[in-house]
Amino acid sequence: MTCCSSSCKRSLLSSTIALKAQMAVTGLILYGFVVMHMVGNLKAFGGEINGVPMLDIYARYLREMGEHLFGHGGVLWGVRIVLLLSLLLHVEAAVKLKSRNLESKPIKYRIFDYRASTVAARTMLVGGVFLFFFVIFHILHFT
Repeated sequence: MTCCSSSCKRSLLSSTIALKAQMAVTGLILYGFVVMHMVGNLKAFGGEINGVPMLDIYARYLREMGEHLFGHGGVLWGVRIVLLLSLLLHVEAAVKLKSRNLESKPIKYRIFDYRASTVAARTMLVGGVFLFFFVIFHILHFT
């Protein structure tokens, strides 16, 4: 049996598995950004080339990358848009999944016996909120 109706496709896209896939893909995009951001910022310790700090050379490269196709800073703005969309989709999926989790069991367990869960998995929401506020602070601090 195939799924051809729009309501069936809509229910597949809003399924728990689809939301988890959305979180995974957007999480990988955001994680990739954090790693590349860290590598770029480490250029601050790279010294100078012909009297110009390596961090300044890197910053100029980011603004001029793809300039002949997208204009000055065009690729940088494209990356910013992808990151913002990834963040919004990631938060949307997290909120939906958390609310589904809370609705699934109205009466909570009295004793928690975590067998297949780690501390990292159980505190991911708190870590995500902390990271979100740190990113806001970081952007405001450096702009």
